[in-house]
Formats: sequence, structure tokens, C-alpha cells
Amino acid sequence: MKSPSSPVKKEDRLTEGPGQLIYVGGNKRTFRVEYKIGSGTYSDVYKVHRTNDPGKQRALKIERFDSVPEKDRRLTREQAVFDFIQGYDNDCIDKSHFPKMSICAKTSVYVFYVMQLLGPTLHDVRKTMMRCRTRPRTIAEIGRQTLAAIESLHGLGWLHRAIKPHNFHVGLKEVERMIYIVGFDLTRYFKDQGGRITSSHRLTRSKGATRYASARAMKYEDLSRRDDVESWCYMMLEFYDRHNLMWACMDMSKGHAIAFKQHVMSNPIELRNKNHLRMPARFADIITMTFKLQIDDKPDYDGMSAIMEKIIKDERIDMTLPLDWIGRELPLRSRGREKRTEVDESEAEDANETVDERERQKKELFERKRKLEEEMVEIYKQEGQAKTVEQVKSTTGFKERCRLRDLREKRSRRKRESRERQMKTAEEKSNEERSVEMDGDKGIAYPHGQLRRKPARGRGGSRMEKARKKTPEKDKKAPPKTAKEVEPEMKPPSPKPSTPKEVKPEVKPTSPPVAKDAKPEPIPSVCPRMAMSRRGSTQTLKNKELSVTDKLPLGDKPSPAAIARAFDRDEIGLKRLDSSLEAAKNSPHQAMISRVLCCLLIFVCLAEARVDFENSKIYDEYDFKGQSTITITDLCGDSCHIYASITPESKKFATNLLFQLPKGFVSVADVAARVDPSTKQKQFLEVNNTASLLISNANAQNDAGPVVLYVVKNYPIYKGAEMYEADGVYRPASILPQSVTVMSAKPFTIKQKPLTGPQAENAQEVFATMSGFDSTDKGVCPHIYHLVDGPFPGFTLEVNGPIFSLMWNPGFQTPPGDLSATIGITNKRQLERCGFVSSPGNHGCPGKELYKSSLYNVNSPFHAEVTNAQPEAIYLDVTTNSDANHAVSLTDENGAYYMITNTNGNSITASFVNTRNLSINWMPDGTYNTHFLARWNSTFRLGD
Repeated sequence: MKSPSSPVKKEDRLTEGPGQLIYVGGNKRTFRVEYKIGSGTYSDVYKVHRTNDPGKQRALKIERFDSVPEKDRRLTREQAVFDFIQGYDNDCIDKSHFPKMSICAKTSVYVFYVMQLLGPTLHDVRKTMMRCRTRPRTIAEIGRQTLAAIESLHGLGWLHRAIKPHNFHVGLKEVERMIYIVGFDLTRYFKDQGGRITSSHRLTRSKGATRYASARAMKYEDLSRRDDVESWCYMMLEFYDRHNLMWACMDMSKGHAIAFKQHVMSNPIELRNKNHLRMPARFADIITMTFKLQIDDKPDYDGMSAIMEKIIKDERIDMTLPLDWIGRELPLRSRGREKRTEVDESEAEDANETVDERERQKKELFERKRKLEEEMVEIYKQEGQAKTVEQVKSTTGFKERCRLRDLREKRSRRKRESRERQMKTAEEKSNEERSVEMDGDKGIAYPHGQLRRKPARGRGGSRMEKARKKTPEKDKKAPPKTAKEVEPEMKPPSPKPSTPKEVKPEVKPTSPPVAKDAKPEPIPSVCPRMAMSRRGSTQTLKNKELSVTDKLPLGDKPSPAAIARAFDRDEIGLKRLDSSLEAAKNSPHQAMISRVLCCLLIFVCLAEARVDFENSKIYDEYDFKGQSTITITDLCGDSCHIYASITPESKKFATNLLFQLPKGFVSVADVAARVDPSTKQKQFLEVNNTASLLISNANAQNDAGPVVLYVVKNYPIYKGAEMYEADGVYRPASILPQSVTVMSAKPFTIKQKPLTGPQAENAQEVFATMSGFDSTDKGVCPHIYHLVDGPFPGFTLEVNGPIFSLMWNPGFQTPPGDLSATIGITNKRQLERCGFVSSPGNHGCPGKELYKSSLYNVNSPFHAEVTNAQPEAIYLDVTTNSDANHAVSLTDENGAYYMITNTNGNSITASFVNTRNLSINWMPDGTYNTHFLARWNSTFRLGD
């Protein structure tokens, strides 16, 4: 069956109807579909039963070949995980949290497996069944069992990589207290046969759901066990309070979400103390333990479980209470069954409300008994007859007194509810009597021909009537004028709908003004976290005018320091949440504007880096040791580009550094982190009309350096170049097609690999270290290395960093290709149909004294192998100044041998037809004065 190019939508997929048979083989292995339970991106799940045993129900998961592309099929992976788990024989691993799979099979239409039927997911329990009100006892049990399930999965050697409430199901009937882990379509095995973590698999990446994915997963970094535990922490934070996941509550960009997650994981205690995270105090210890884990570290599951037990003790959680999902029904939804009726929905709702009331009464009874016991213990203590709680419980008549007390409270509650019903009935009857006939289209027709005016939205008649009754007699205004009295005055009637003080048949009713203490109806609840980001707007909170314009630094994503300052602000903190929401209620439009503004960012112009070496400077290592500001003068006149880099040892405190620009402050860490994700090339901050640059240290008590700045003047005429930040060694995937100039903030080293071949028995690895000029020199050429004819193949470039750039000379006609790929930053493309190798010549810095260097020992032979990918002619251009004793030798695959000597500046062309292998050998004369250049036109692969 032909697979589609992209996944088919859920509503467009073919499904199995009720009563359809799924035939596996034999009567005992035939299943009948009852209805569809749910659908995912790639598969559907059905409730089925055996044809010979209808009472034994199972879950059937199907992935159709005509709905899922072959590259996206994941059900086979899930089958493999189930087979591995069920076949693993080790008593040390608890497999009770894994459902059992009975059958897996494949047909010409789909692949499927049959597994144990489970109950609703934890997501359905929290959001649909409990309406986001999960009780502490349930949260504690969820934390216990889900952590144990993750520990078991890791113990088996598998990473889940999609931890979220949707992938945890509760059991049914006998195992309704058990929680099971599912959703193994993104799992990966991370152990080898010896139980060690395999590095080859660690490059497999997956981000999972954005709401619960770790920050490293969202950045496509290598995932490990720590990322599963981090996702579990986010899941638990949502159970404690749904507003804890502020990146899910607000519509923010991916960069903002990553920054917020990193800030939550690094500062949980501080955020809880400021009431930004609502969770038990000890849960912050689990988050801190997770944040400190490295990629190969094993999480301390026992320590986390012990902290969960301490949370239960500190919060005084009664673990004997039933779980939220026990005794409840999930409200019916359209899952493939036949028509639902309103009666079904109401019965499910009534059943859940009955369970809620019963549980509430039990909890209240427990609290009353506990308080009464404490009172009895205190009374006995005052009488000099100290008794324990257990002795008080066994006192004669104690249970009887509790029963009588509960009976009195129950009777008083019934009387109170009866009075409320009577008042409500009387109020409705009064409203009915006050209804009068009226003209216009603002009424509702009744059988007796009268019209009742619709109450204004948010201002019901009962509320207005109460406000009118509460108004003192002296504050009541005169009765409203009749229509005849208003007509001569030519004034429009009051737009406020209301109820008249006294109803008269001949006068149409109008309404007295609303009392001053009458509050409008509250607006629908919105995400409380929206109050945390009212940028660019002004709010009046508690009679204090607050402007939050330009409070956050500019940039494409907020720095951790900016987020910390945002959490600290009073006007956007939870301490002012009630006041801010009250201000939003008074102006719904203002609330809408505030919510929109929370997603706006001020971006600076980013463009492809094009560097003019003649007009660029490197400002090396500004150390902010206890200093508040540093000013760089003579920066640029009209416009310039600033590249910033932070050394690894200073990243801890560098978040306090800010560029002070006319538009505001820009975080230095943001500028240093700007890298094009596709080319790995650094991006710059553009500044205009700035003669000097001021860098501020927000916390002068801490060291915040060093910082390396590379400032390039933006002239219309420039030379093409690429800018990078070096953290290590770069190894070319192939040779460079043109001459290259390297400019670095610090000294760098170029190495050549050991040569191979018949003439290279004594070849050794040699170094050419470029110390360059002092980078603090005011000249334009610090640490520059100009490769006139380009390096030999097989070289490596070691840069101590942190900023370096590469510029190619456009003098050659051959295309430059992907320069970033040739130095090993990205290895996605190989140069085709052009290439050359050559020896070094004179290298120097423009405007400075020339010096000579070499990529290799001038006494060592050179050898290179060129391999043709296709059988075609190779055309070679060779230029050299070597004599006959140091000729350039070319050998083809047939053994034909050619020697080329001094060409007097002219190129020699040699043609080799249908050769696949070409060997190039050259012996220098021991000086720096000889060189050669060989260029060819072919598809090539370069060997050592």
C-alpha cells in the first residue's frame, strides 16, 4: 500500500466502525470493535473484546499505512519496547507500572497491537474530571507512582522523552489505584550490553511537547535521564497550580519559553518565596537536584522519593482518603460512539457532584473530630488529668457527642438552605410581578402577551434591586420623570436599563442610578500570569502610577537576569495580582491590550555578517572586576556592527552586563548568544551615530568579565567574510577553494595531519603557531593570518577564541562554496567540480611588516590523493617555481607518471581521461621560497 507524503488528519483518516472484526488468526484471536477511545497524530485506539469472550475487554491501537508516511511510523517502536519490558527477567526492576501487551500483528493495511484496557489519562483526570482542582492526596500519589514508573523505565535502559500527563493512565476495577506509563513512540535505548551509556545514541534528539519538554530538548540538545525527570517536575508543578507553567499560560516565543524554564529550574526557592511558584517548600529541593544533573548522571530517585514522603508529612496529607478518580465517571465525549444524550451527560455530572459532596462531608467531619480531640486534650490538661489523643477517643460518650454535634449542624444547614430557597422563590415571584408590557425589540415574548426587558449583561435585576434597597432614604433621588415630562426638555432617555421604584400602569418604567457600592459583574477569568508582562502600558494599581516601558532589555530573547528582574517587579508580581486584575475588570479593553503587549519584543536588526577587515577592531578582554561602567571611545561614526563574546569562565556573572544605547539597554549575553542556527555564524548588534559605547555592570560587587568585542564599521564597499565564535578545534570536511584570511581576538594555531604515501615515511605532525600582533594595538590587524594560496588538505584550525573571522579572497574564479562547511562548523555539503591544493607563500598583515610562516615543515614531502566520483576527464592546472630536483609529480590509476617543474608563472594543463584516482606528490627544497598550485575540474573526495 502506498504511503502518503505527510500524515493524514484525524478527521480524514479511515476508522474502524462499531462491530467490525479485527482478524488475527483463529476464533480465539478475533476481536470485535466496540467504539473508538481516542486518536493521536499517527494512530487510533479502540475498545475491543474477543468474539468468544465479550466480557474480557482490551484496547487495540492501530496505525494505518495509508495515513502515515513510512518515515513517521512509530507503532513498531512501541511494540519493540513492550516486548523488551515483558521479556526482561530481573526482580530488581518493578514492572507493575507497565501495561501488558498480549498480541501484536501486521496486515497489508495496518499494524496494530492489543494491550490491557486502561482508564483515563492523568490529563483527563485533572482537567475534565476534576476541572483543574486536584486534591493534595491525589497529587502526592501521582508523584509517588509516576516517579517510580520513570525509574523503572530508566532501569530497563530506555529514555521516554515525552513525559507528560497524557502518557500516564489510571487502572480500572481491581487496579484502579495503579498508574501506568504509556506512549513509547519516542523512546530510545541508551545502554549497551554492558550496561554503559552509549555515546553514539546520544546524538538522537527529540523535543517532545513544548509545555513539558526540557529546555535542552527545545534547543535540540542531547537528551538523557535528567530531561525525563525535568519534564516530570513540570508535570508536577502543573498539578500543584496550573499557573506555575507560565510559558504555557502566556503566548510566548520559543526563546522566551526556554529562558523561563531555565530560570524556574535554577531559582525554585527564590521564586517560591516570592509566591511566583505555588508548590510545597521541599519540592524546590527536587528541582534543584534535577538542575545540577549532568548528561551521564543517574538521578537520585531514592532521594526524590524521600522528599515526596517529607512533603506528605509536612503538609499533613491524609493518605487514607480516596483518590480523585475513584468512584467518578469521566464526562462523556464524542469518541466514536453513537449519539449521546443530555440525560447521559447530566447523569455523569450528577454522579460526580454526589461524590464531591460525600468527600467534602467526610473531610469536614474529620477536621471537626480532630479539633474536638485537641480541645478535649487541653481540657484534661487544665484539670490536671493529662491524656493522649487515643485515650480521649476511647472516653465514654465521645462518639455520641460527635454524632449529636454533627446532627445539630446538619439540621441548621438544612434550615439555612431552606431559607435560601424561599428567598430565591420570593425574589423570582417579585420579578415576575414587576414585569410590564413595553415596546421595542429589547423584550422577550410571553404567552400572556407581556414583554419582559432583558437585564443588562453583568447587571441582573436582583443585584440592582439589592443595591436600591441598600441606598439610604436621604440619598434616594426624585422619581424619574414620565415620557410626557421628558419630551418638552428634548433630552434623550437614560441608557441604563433598570427597574422602577413603583410600578404604575400609565408610566413606563425607568431605573434609578446604580448605588456607588454596587460592583459590576467580574469579567471572565483570564490567565493571572498575564499581569506579569504589561510592557509598554501604564497601569494604576493601588493609587500608584506605574510605567513599565523599557523595563526589559532589548533582544531576541530575555536574559536570565532580565527574567529575574521581571519576577522582582512589584507591579507585575503576584503581590499586586488582585489589584491588577481589578484594574483590568474596570477596563476590559485595557486587559486585552495588556495581554497582547505581554508577547511583544523589541528586536534589533540582524543580518548576514559581512566584515571589512580594513575597518574593524577587536577590543580584547574588558574585565569588569568590581567596576560599574566601562566606556569605549572612538567606536564608529555613522553605523557599525558589534559582535560580543563571553569567555566560559565568566558566563556565570556576565548576565549583569548591559550595553547602554540611545534606545535603551541591551544585554551583552543576548548579543553574545546570537548565532544563525543554520550556518552557526555569529550575528551582530547594529548601532548608529554612536561615538562611544557604555557597558554597565548591574551588580558591581561581582566580577563580570572578561568580554571580547569585535566592532566593524559598516561601509558600502566591503569584502565577504564570515564571523564565528570558537570553542575548540575545527577540522575541515574538504579543502578551501580560495585563499583565506583568519582574524582572531587571541592567538591561534594551524596544524597539519601526518602525511601518508610512498614518499612520506618520515612525515611528522608539525605546527604553525600564529602569535600575530598585540590585539590591544590600535592598528586594524590584531592576530591575523593570511593564507595567500590556501592551506593544504587535512589541516585543522585551533582557535583559543572567543571571536574569529574568515575572509576569502575573491580573486580566483572558482566559487567559494560553503565556507562554514569547509572548516567543520557544519558538515552538510561537499564542494563539487572545483578544488585546489597549494603550498604556502608569504603571509602578512596589510600595513604591517611582512613575516613568513608555513603550514608544514619545508623539509617534509607532500602527498595527496584525489578520487573521482564519476568516470570523467580531470583537467589539471599546475603552477610551480620548483626545479627539476623538486618537481611536482602526478600519477594516475594506470601508472602514468608526469613531472612538472618551473612553469615561469604560466600554468601547465594535463588531461587524464576516465581516471578515478590521481596522486599528487611534491618535495620542497627546504626553504620558504618554493611553492606550487594545482587546480582541477572534477567531483572529488580528498584522502589523507
